[in-house]
Amino acid sequence: KGRGRNTGGASGKAGKASQTAPARGPGRWTYKKPTNESKRSQDYQEQVTGRPAWWVYMIGDLEFDGIKLGELLEAKGPGYCSFFEADGSPKPWYVASGGFKQLMEQAENQSKMAQQLGLPVSWHVADARVAEFLRKIFERDGWKNITVHYTRPVQ
Repeated sequence: KGRGRNTGGASGKAGKASQTAPARGPGRWTYKKPTNESKRSQDYQEQVTGRPAWWVYMIGDLEFDGIKLGELLEAKGPGYCSFFEADGSPKPWYVASGGFKQLMEQAENQSKMAQQLGLPVSWHVADARVAEFLRKIFERDGWKNITVHYTRPVQ
């Protein structure tokens, strides 16, 4: 996915829309240039959402990678293993950069929005270890409406 996939950024921030496309559901599909040029990340986002990576699903000013069959989607592509220690704790440089905080704020904001709307959220993660780490963190923090899936990249 574009927004910070390999830099530790998060996509739960407001996006400036230049075009919109109609969508069923509480939000709208919005054209947004990816902030991460990683082709692997963009391909993974497209794999998860079924849409080109430059389209994101906005609910108000909160960004999701997509929505499918009433489920809000977030894709975390290849490369996140480099942000975590073997025990699942975030690496000190990832914490110091603010990347881990952004990731957690993104999850919290998405969880709150989804709860208000009565919709589930699925985070698809390209790295199995990172998926397990995030499951534990989300459970600890009470974000039970976010299901974390390990989804192997097809490319």
